[in-house]
Amino acid sequence: MVRLSLMLLVFAGARLFAATYYVSNTGSDSNPGSQSQPWSTVQKAANTMVAGDTVNIAAGTYGEHVTISTSGTSGSRITYNGPGTVNTFSVSGSYVTLSNLTVNSTTGTPMVNLAGNYDILTTCTFSTAYSGTRAQHGVDLNGSYCMVTNCDWPTLAVDGVGIATASGQTGAMIVNNRMHDIQDPDAFVFVWGTSVVIRGNVMTNCQNDGYYSQQVHADFMQCFGYDATAVLTNVVVENNLIINCNCQCWMLDCGGVTQGLIANNMGGMTIRNNLFINSGQSGFIDLPYASVYNNLFYNWGWGNAFAFCVAPAHGQWGGGDHARVKNNVFYSNGTTSGSYDFTTYGSPVDLQADYNYTPSSKGEAHGIVGGTPGFVNVGVDFHLLTNSILRNAGINLTSFFTTDKDGCTRPASGAWDIGAFVYGSLSTNPVIWLSPTSLTFGSISTNTTSDLTFTVQNTGGGTLAGTATVSAPFSIVSGGSYSLGANQSQTVTVRFSPKVVGSVTNTVTFTGAGGKVASVSGTGVILPSGSSTTFLATSGTITAPFVVTSGLAGTSYISQSVATGVTNGGKAVYTFTITNAGSYVVQVLVNAASDSANSLYLNIDAQPQDPTMIWDIPITTGFEQNLVSWRGNGTSDNDQFVPQIFNLTAGTHQLIVVGREANVQLQSFTISQMPPAPQNLHVISP
Repeated sequence: MVRLSLMLLVFAGARLFAATYYVSNTGSDSNPGSQSQPWSTVQKAANTMVAGDTVNIAAGTYGEHVTISTSGTSGSRITYNGPGTVNTFSVSGSYVTLSNLTVNSTTGTPMVNLAGNYDILTTCTFSTAYSGTRAQHGVDLNGSYCMVTNCDWPTLAVDGVGIATASGQTGAMIVNNRMHDIQDPDAFVFVWGTSVVIRGNVMTNCQNDGYYSQQVHADFMQCFGYDATAVLTNVVVENNLIINCNCQCWMLDCGGVTQGLIANNMGGMTIRNNLFINSGQSGFIDLPYASVYNNLFYNWGWGNAFAFCVAPAHGQWGGGDHARVKNNVFYSNGTTSGSYDFTTYGSPVDLQADYNYTPSSKGEAHGIVGGTPGFVNVGVDFHLLTNSILRNAGINLTSFFTTDKDGCTRPASGAWDIGAFVYGSLSTNPVIWLSPTSLTFGSISTNTTSDLTFTVQNTGGGTLAGTATVSAPFSIVSGGSYSLGANQSQTVTVRFSPKVVGSVTNTVTFTGAGGKVASVSGTGVILPSGSSTTFLATSGTITAPFVVTSGLAGTSYISQSVATGVTNGGKAVYTFTITNAGSYVVQVLVNAASDSANSLYLNIDAQPQDPTMIWDIPITTGFEQNLVSWRGNGTSDNDQFVPQIFNLTAGTHQLIVVGREANVQLQSFTISQMPPAPQNLHVISP
């Protein structure tokens, strides 16, 4: 009996099975966290879960800085699944997975800190960059054996948005991520540590407007700093594509000889099978103890800059001493003041450069000087033609690596082909990439439609063939079938057609190359059906601190960066004309991302009053359509007039908007007439 009682006590204090929890904006932390009674915060899940547990975070914005200290195990990870949007994650626990989430931080760096061991960040999107300073890190890897894979950095606008690794960590894996349409980026910044792998990443359409005024410079990779304890050893950077990015390829600086750090800090970096295509800035600068093998540099440094420069250690810079540069292609680079494809500055110590294709002699014993390389399609496809002069012209480096960028095997003996590809290779392994990972349609009138788009891309080789499907009330109206070659992309248009009032979330399934899934959500509402007029938020008379942020056609918006009152807020005034007297409501395409960014003042034909004419906006995920309400005698969580109805005469009127909380973004306004009340109703007795 005593033994049985002890066993019962043991089982009473231990959970026998892994649990699955749920978080939703409609939940409460006093709930049990079930699907029907979810929690309201991600932190509640972090405080509750143990090894083996999973939490599913519903679409919506959670203005949280989540701290995760509990660890899983190698066989029972702790998993956080999206598609919810969270400000930041600080993970000190080990064996933790963050999957399919959006990180939307405006208040600090890093956006995600993985300080435990064996943590994984996968299929996540970094949607808003920190606006305060440079060096905003998307991810810091301070723990060992952590992985960042299939994540997306789109359209950020700060310097230093990528991934930083810590000196003491080992075994970091940074694989198949994508950074695109970014201003002043450093994709991989402050890269330190041991046995780091950076493989298969794509960086495209990034700009660096401040470079020529010496304000900032952008790099694909930067190892920079003067910390005597920093270590960079056994780092492999391979199979990456950097295209149409006005940035430098590389800057390695480990403190310089004057600090006596070169030999201690740089234990070996290998840079191989990468494509660097189209940039007006310098390529590689300062490459101590680096091996640069079988890369391609095309149209790089066309702004009278070096495509590739190796210099000796000088001043504060690490220099290029002890570098190995072999089997690379330098083609059509540096178009002004002569060719700057590959050059040296001064006399680097122990520089071994040979077997490279260059446009002019560099004194190499076995290099190829000039001539047409023989690519399938210059600027587009750099695989080799049968008669390419790069075939069998390189040195065999089998003792260091054995494959090309497509993953095809290079010869175990005999001469290698120069460049990133083996002749005849064409990867049959497509890789599917999807952006964004979720779409929010906002509030749409029933029996109407709204369209939004995904972009699906093949970032691998071969052909990515597949389909996109989703169930009603969503549908695929174009791009639902795709067949994409290497680096090709296609737009997939999803339509939301609500038939009934209410919110709905569905999953879009993309097939091919293992497939991807994305969430789509929207709310069907009954909106006025009378006459209406629509105008852009940027079309009025805008007064500071409101400012206009320009974007693509129809995507510009106004906002203010400070919190104000009704007397000192930014002001926007719009003149509009209606033909029919009646009752009207105001619908706004608005982005209100958090509790600290979701209110303003609004009125028609008179200055708004505080607090009765405050509009408390429901928190949105991106831009959503919302009807204007007034707080009246209510509270910030419970407006009195929902929606606010304006009784207007026929003729000209003014919509007056005054800023209140910072970072509320306004894109367009629609003034819609309410349908008239039915007349001559009669009560008929049964």
